This record gives sequence, structure tokens and C-alpha cells, in this order.
Amino acid sequence: MAAEFKNIAKDNARVGSQISVANAPVSVHAPMPAESIDGKFLLDQIDDLRRAVVAARHANALTEQESAAAQEELDVASAQVGAAVEGHRDGLLASLRRLASHLVGAVDLASKLAEIVQAVKGMR
Repeated sequence: MAAEFKNIAKDNARVGSQISVANAPVSVHAPMPAESIDGKFLLDQIDDLRRAVVAARHANALTEQESAAAQEELDVASAQVGAAVEGHRDGLLASLRRLASHLVGAVDLASKLAEIVQAVKGMR
């Protein structure tokens, strides 16, 4: 039998689509001002995600193959940060989209990735 989900959104909140169940706290952060997003910030965020991927692998939230593929894509993303800072964000965004396909089973990692994507999109 398929899983049943109940929308518990309140106070004008909207759910575009519910694709998973989060069994841990979910936090939402206000977007950073565009002028404070630089290469160091992005590299720090990617490094945080890299550590989270390792932790997810140890917790069996990711398979060995998913973890290895995610680490490879994180290397590619790190290499694209310089171009993104110079205004060429497409390569970094493409890398982050590919990374998302390796994190499907780990909701907390996907939310961290979404924060990075929003930061890149908000860059000037």
C-alpha cells in the first residue's frame, strides 16, 4: 500500500508537493544578501555539505555509490565557484542539479543543497 501523507500546513503556508517525510527538524533560513555571497562563503557551504554526505553515508542514509558520486560532483562544484563569483553561474548550478540526483534519499542533505542553490541564484 502506498504511503499516506497529510498536509498540516498552517497560516497561509503552501505545499507545492510533498515528496518525502522529514523525520528530523527542518529549518528555513532567510536568504543572504547578495553582496555577502562570495567564493569563500560558497566553498564553506560546499565543504559543510561534503561533511554531511560523509555523515549520511556512515548513517546508511546514502549508499556507497551515491556517496562517491556526490563527492565527485562536490569536487566539480568547488571547481566552478570561481567562475560563479565572476558572474558565470551556469556551470555551478548545473553541477548542483546533478548533485541533487545523488541525494534523493537524504532529505536533510537535499535541504542543505537547496540553500546553496538559492545563494548562487541570489548572487549579483
